[in-house]
Amino acid sequence: MTIVSEKVRNHIQKPFGQGVLLLLCVIYVFVIPLFSPSVAYIASLSTLSLIFYSSALSVEIGRGKFLIFASATILTELASQLLNWDFLLFITRVTSNVFLVVIVYKFILQIANQREVNLKSILEVMNGYFLLGIVYLTLVIFIAQIMPGAYKHMSADLPLLSDYVYFTFITLTTVGYGDITPALPITKILSVIIAVSGQFYVAVIIAIIVGKFGAQNR
Repeated sequence: MTIVSEKVRNHIQKPFGQGVLLLLCVIYVFVIPLFSPSVAYIASLSTLSLIFYSSALSVEIGRGKFLIFASATILTELASQLLNWDFLLFITRVTSNVFLVVIVYKFILQIANQREVNLKSILEVMNGYFLLGIVYLTLVIFIAQIMPGAYKHMSADLPLLSDYVYFTFITLTTVGYGDITPALPITKILSVIIAVSGQFYVAVIIAIIVGKFGAQNR
């Protein structure tokens, strides 16, 4: 009975962590941009910190190291916001994006190493896509802040978080309505990278999932 209950608990806990991470990503992308700028600023920092910790907890191998990395990244982010140092802000963007990219890579490995397609693997696929979008979102915001006029037709003077989220994920999905467009060479190249990597992610993950599902049925 103890062995059976332990297996059931593990079976529930594994997708639960991925489910929490997915919920946080959905809140960060779809809910927070609806708030006023002052509220969205605080809510986005808080939610992003929870995303870092939840991502670290969702990694199956080396979880302790990722938790330390997440803590260091969050503390650096808070320090950069309080001190408003451009150099520290740059370091923060680099470390946070490296952290999320490694998490996405870990999720892909976990999906590839699983023997069957289940709820946990589906949640990992969705989380990986959202985290990839959040990586590009932070880059778009950072470039727009240090290079005024980097994007055309954004909200005047103080672009809203919803503008950044909208442009990033529309580009990631290669929809590209064209109402907000990159105006500088660096933002144009970034837009190409966002679109191409979004398509590569979908192609690779679909190939892995379909292959495993076919093998599972056989």
